[in-house]
Amino acid sequence: MGSLLKRLEAAGINQDVVGEPGADGVLLLLDNFSTILRSRDIDSDVAMSVVRYIQEVSEEYDSEDNLSESDGRELEMKVGAWRRLLENELGKEQRIAAADVGLLDVDGLLNRPESLFDDTVWNWLDGSTKADVKEACKTLVIDCPTSSVILSLRALERCLRVWHEEKTENKLEAAWGTALGQLISEFQEKTDSNDVMEQLSDLPPVLSNLFYLKEKRNEVSHPDKSPTSQEARRSLMIMAATITEIHEEIYDEKVVEYENGDFENVDVKGLSAENAFLTLVYEFIEQGFTDNGAVDVSRLKAVGSKVDISENKLENGMMDALMSGEGYEPKEGQFTPI
Repeated sequence: MGSLLKRLEAAGINQDVVGEPGADGVLLLLDNFSTILRSRDIDSDVAMSVVRYIQEVSEEYDSEDNLSESDGRELEMKVGAWRRLLENELGKEQRIAAADVGLLDVDGLLNRPESLFDDTVWNWLDGSTKADVKEACKTLVIDCPTSSVILSLRALERCLRVWHEEKTENKLEAAWGTALGQLISEFQEKTDSNDVMEQLSDLPPVLSNLFYLKEKRNEVSHPDKSPTSQEARRSLMIMAATITEIHEEIYDEKVVEYENGDFENVDVKGLSAENAFLTLVYEFIEQGFTDNGAVDVSRLKAVGSKVDISENKLENGMMDALMSGEGYEPKEGQFTPI
């Protein structure tokens, strides 16, 4: 902000330093300044003052016109007033400097935690898991590694419970160490080796990651040891990767199940996008391919080619069905007919 204020102040005196001709250059700087105020959640009267001034300049000047001498002096005075007001307001705030998060993007962690996942995976997560992921990202940014690790592991444990239920058709009541042992025993070949790494070598990567995170959970639960910021970053990234792998494990099995379903008699030729979509939805329901009565639209797309329905047609059909009141979205990416 300081750099932009200096350039705006100079623009009021000598408009050639703006980099863009005339009023367009001034408006560009003002717009950048306004964007920073909004994106940083700075609650200040300066923001509204800048917006009003942008409107005044836009209405009074054409794009390549230079500000008049009097308007240039007015801009210079406004910038001085904005600077003093911001210094006074920000001086009263308590702000925490962002920690070093390595190659991770601070703004992304704070405002777009979903960027750690593909859209399909993020939409699959429930509200509590999303909340834990968001808090894990925020606490990492303000350098609270223990909190970040615990929240990352809590988010992952929810997904482990979903996976356990998919694999065993039983809800998991015990701690995740017990569930991990049960899942490992299902995948692991019989071996007489007592070496943990050798036992894990033939397992899917997702289970190896879970073993690492189980050990990390034991560490953060111990009062004499705390994770470093680097360990918190690593745990966050492994958590995101492992949740994605858990989703893929569940998804791959579902896709095989769906692809083996009987769709030969589904006929959507000549139907509108909405009716074609609803026809496939009701076919999924009839064959039991639902989650609490809802149909996962990504699963519809996985078998759409078998009945000659493109992904684009399915997406349009879903939107039409929602608009006409034929169903609703219990959560993003799912459809429940009414």
